[in-house]
Amino acid sequence: MVAPATGVPNWRTSPPLKIGTWNLGTHGLHHVEKVSTSLETINLDISALVMTESHISSSQTSAQAEVEHHLREWSCFWSGTSTHSAGTDRAPRGLCIAIRNSANMAPRQIGIPPLLDGTVCAVGLSTTRGRILLVGVYVPDSSASAASRVTTDLPSQAEVLTAMGHLVVKERPRWDHVVICGDFNFAHHPLDRPQSGLMGGQLNQCDHAAIAIWQATGLAEEVVDPHRRRAPNSTEVTFVHPRHKTAHRLDRFYVTPSLCEGSKVVHTTMMAEPNSGHMLVCLELPMPPRPPKGPRGQVRFKKADLSVRSHDAFKDWLETAAAKAPRGAPDLLRWWPTFKEELVRKTIDLGRQVRLERCTSLRRLEADAKVALEELVAEGPQPRPE
Repeated sequence: MVAPATGVPNWRTSPPLKIGTWNLGTHGLHHVEKVSTSLETINLDISALVMTESHISSSQTSAQAEVEHHLREWSCFWSGTSTHSAGTDRAPRGLCIAIRNSANMAPRQIGIPPLLDGTVCAVGLSTTRGRILLVGVYVPDSSASAASRVTTDLPSQAEVLTAMGHLVVKERPRWDHVVICGDFNFAHHPLDRPQSGLMGGQLNQCDHAAIAIWQATGLAEEVVDPHRRRAPNSTEVTFVHPRHKTAHRLDRFYVTPSLCEGSKVVHTTMMAEPNSGHMLVCLELPMPPRPPKGPRGQVRFKKADLSVRSHDAFKDWLETAAAKAPRGAPDLLRWWPTFKEELVRKTIDLGRQVRLERCTSLRRLEADAKVALEELVAEGPQPRPE
């Protein structure tokens, strides 16, 4: 039984979803106690926080455990290359997406191409406004030399933008909304650059190259800058160079147009490290309240099409995938999210194929019946046998 609807949700009386992005600078999360203290001081009630330049690789499990110990109220999702670079003590840039447990958004990490390890992290969220794909990104500085990128395990800016763009465009149909945020290290608008000096208020050659990749991958058609759309002439900055003292807007949000209405970008001057130079930037998204539980609410559940379970191709794929599963618990936990993504994708693709085959069979039967009917009409009534 479906209870009567409770009316249109009042977004103004429901607390907004707040997503933050923060470049932690030189020390990253190795000084996690300062990060935790700063979060309490800022008091923005952030539910999801993208922290770029964590300087923690995927193999540094003890460092990750220390961070998770300090951030007990959060679930942390990591992205970083598996080892330190050869011949250097510097850790890869790395990302960490922390989701506040009290937000009840059922976060799950999304698999990314190996090229993006340490520069992109993706997490799926379930909210009252729909399913949101949250993508945290650290785009390398275009001025870094090839030798510098090798010693820090960084791909080029063009490689990261291209791979990230293809990932988002590929994943987009599976999500209601997309939010991309982080340190982009290029300007998308002349006002994102310093307004004084020799190149004041002008995009440089690297900016134009990055924008060209952004458009070529299809990102320009999928997401927009909510702050620039709401305040086209804004001169807000998010980064002040520690030595040159030049101000840029490098830390930004991009969202699907459906999220722009009512959204607001908030900038703060609080930073985890004085030599970071990056501000914490927060995106506020208005949220409808969750539907009431019990007979007063209108809650409907979509039934999954599980007919593919009996399909031979699905059985063969499942047996092959299960045979490749690692035996050890740590490896199994790392393998499981990727397996779930592949399982969902396989079920969707095979479900389409099964439905297409079913429709094709019905249409073939309809065509045969139509031909048989036309033949009967052409032959006319037959005399009854004596």
